[in-house]
Amino acid sequence: MKKLVFIILFTLLSFSKTTAQNDFAIALYANIGLTLRGDHHGHPAGTLDIVTRFKYNANQNKLGHWVYFAEFEFAQLEGNYKRYSGNLAYNFNRIVFPKIWFIPRFELKHLELQPSIGYGVITRFDLVKPSLGFSLEVGYRLNKHFKIDVLFQASERSDMIALYGDSDSKLGLFDTRQSVFGGLGVEIDF
Repeated sequence: MKKLVFIILFTLLSFSKTTAQNDFAIALYANIGLTLRGDHHGHPAGTLDIVTRFKYNANQNKLGHWVYFAEFEFAQLEGNYKRYSGNLAYNFNRIVFPKIWFIPRFELKHLELQPSIGYGVITRFDLVKPSLGFSLEVGYRLNKHFKIDVLFQASERSDMIALYGDSDSKLGLFDTRQSVFGGLGVEIDF
């Protein structure tokens, strides 16, 4: 719990040190894999798994901008899985390919890549466990306020170790579970 308080405090201090452009965004994603096929623990296809992100975008730099966000994930798993986290990301929204031999220089104007790292907690049944998470958001901007995103996420599933033991063969490196989310990122300027 002390680590979570530290992460939240670090994020708030970062807000005060950053010159803000007062740009906030809200994004909502649904887990495609769990929705279409379920999982090997008996959760059927159609099981709801939603990620909500409340983002703060810093000023634009040469290649992109820093993004700070709080994330909440809810899944209709046994024990109502919930994950809360604070995250730091960099949004590469100016992707330029240099001129190489016969290929001319070009820029992908609407594509955005946003790698992030975050730390938080998972609550499930009566368990409260720490969780480290990594993600890559690939987005295509439709206009100033809307973009379509695909979210690739790997989060430490310490709840699964406590519930199912170390024998869970579906956990990856660092006891992570990978997920693919699709959704619509709606950016709202305040």
